[in-house]
This record gives sequence, C-alpha cells and structure tokens, in this order.
Amino acid sequence: MAGHNSIGLTVQDPSVAAFDPVFWFFHANWDRVYWKWQTSMKATDLIGLLAHLLKDGKVIASRAFFQPNEVEKCPTCVQNPVVHFDFKMPIEAVSGGTLGVWVEPLNQSVVGDHFPNKLMGNPTVEGRLLLSTE
Repeated sequence: MAGHNSIGLTVQDPSVAAFDPVFWFFHANWDRVYWKWQTSMKATDLIGLLAHLLKDGKVIASRAFFQPNEVEKCPTCVQNPVVHFDFKMPIEAVSGGTLGVWVEPLNQSVVGDHFPNKLMGNPTVEGRLLLSTE
C-alpha cells in the first residue's frame, strides 16, 4: 500500500482506487515493465503445467507453472531447470499417508495427461514446518 498511500486519499482506499486515473497509469506501467521483462526472457509464448500434490493417490492440492514453449531457447530455463511448488497446508493434511506428485501438462498432445517422472530427473517432495512465534 505504500505506493497507494503516497499518491493521495482516493488511491489509499481500495474500494475507490480504481476510479482514479492515476491508478490506471500506474498499473498500465507495471504491465509494460512486465511485458518488457517477458520479451527479454523470451517468455511470451507459454505452456503450462499443473503440479498436483497427492496423498495416498488422491489430489490434496494443486499449483500452476508456466514456461516458454521452446524451453531450450530460454537462457534462464536452461541455467536453472528447477521448479518449486509451494503447497502451504496444515501438517494434518499431509501426515499419515504416502505423498506423491502428479505433473499434468496443459497441452496433453505431447506426453498425455501425466508428465513422466523419468523426464523430470529426480523429483522430490520437501516438507517444512513453520516455527511458532510464541
């Protein structure tokens, strides 16, 4: 909200901020900056994946990931071919069962409805517990 607060009273209030023309100039500029970054990274044609976290073979959470159609031509993708999906869930939701991951490509014409684990290297499921602040 810091940017909103510095512009004026109208933009400080989320219920009316979009009625201020400054709001649209500001957010249009963010779109322009993001598009500039996307084109510099060659990330304008995207394919997507859905990662499903499974417990005992049943989907308990899902997250989306998008990458360029021609991944091999994306320098960032080649230099860092690791994807992290954060599933923030209570411990009760993931304990007491067998966890797995099913990666579903949005374009299923290439590999079907499941992206084969052998093509992903060594996929892992990592668990982290939040510390209490008390």
